[in-house]
Amino acid sequence: MSDALARLSSAYAAAGIAPPAPASAVDADIEQIKRAIAPLTLPTQLEEFWRQVDPWTLSLMPYPQLVRPEKSLDTWQGIFRELRMSPRLLFPVGVEGSDYLLVELEDGRGPGGACFMWSPTWGSYDLRAVSLVDHLDLAATFIEAGEFERQEPYPPFFDPEERWDDAAVAALPSPRAVRGFEQDFRLVDERDNWPEHWQAADRLTFSGPREHLSTVEGLVLAAEDAGAALGTVRVRVLRSTESGTGRLWTVADGSGGLDVWCPASFNDLEPGWDQVVELDLVVRRVGSTTDWDAVGTAIEALVARGDLEAAAALGRTAPYGEFDTQARAEVTAVRDTD
Repeated sequence: MSDALARLSSAYAAAGIAPPAPASAVDADIEQIKRAIAPLTLPTQLEEFWRQVDPWTLSLMPYPQLVRPEKSLDTWQGIFRELRMSPRLLFPVGVEGSDYLLVELEDGRGPGGACFMWSPTWGSYDLRAVSLVDHLDLAATFIEAGEFERQEPYPPFFDPEERWDDAAVAALPSPRAVRGFEQDFRLVDERDNWPEHWQAADRLTFSGPREHLSTVEGLVLAAEDAGAALGTVRVRVLRSTESGTGRLWTVADGSGGLDVWCPASFNDLEPGWDQVVELDLVVRRVGSTTDWDAVGTAIEALVARGDLEAAAALGRTAPYGEFDTQARAEVTAVRDTD
């Protein structure tokens, strides 16, 4: 990553463009991302990128604009986690309007780091680079070749001849260089068509109990202190209420009770009433609210796609919306205890 950013800075300097500024005070944001995406992890290149450069100062880059870690997390939590519009395994690093550059997270089952273009109005995931370094290197190649247009007093315009998309595809070694791709660099945006490891990251798994457990009370207190807390609890399921977007479970252990949200993609793995299970949870501070701007964006995208039924359903049953009690926690994994 250091070499790619150094090359990009040199290309900026040779073109007479202000070089990118170093990153500043990103440790807390990156640690928050790590907690939020667990048990998934950040690709090394992405973490190095955020620690070395301020993305907002990359003034000459392909669309969409690369963003700071705080913006990436806000976007992922809104559109990608709460609304389940895209695989949980894909994390937004470029955001502009309703278009996104996504980087595949690490799932422990194979390499991540591939970069995809996606928009809820396109209906596909388009592979753009095998890694973030490749994305930055190709951008440097374009700048070195003069593929930009000066427009004083405004920032220069990248790729005025619109060659970037074709060049990005031409630079890819083959679809098989990226896990889950076979014949094409494009995947239709339908859940059944996602690669198996994308679907697996969106599902709950039963993999046996863990040794190190939190308590409901401990997680709630930690969330009150820090805003959010991540942990594993062993609980009894007392109630399950279903909606079109998922299930609201009421669970309890010896320390207290909690309402937890289980998204619809996990419905086939619901534990039975009074069953004891282990749950990996993200618990939020009381007063945390749904990002209604993200809900509105999702509804607009569904309307643009022509899926009026889904748009109406989302309007009626946005996360937790039809329940009297809002969930304080979201399930990220479940294991039986037998």
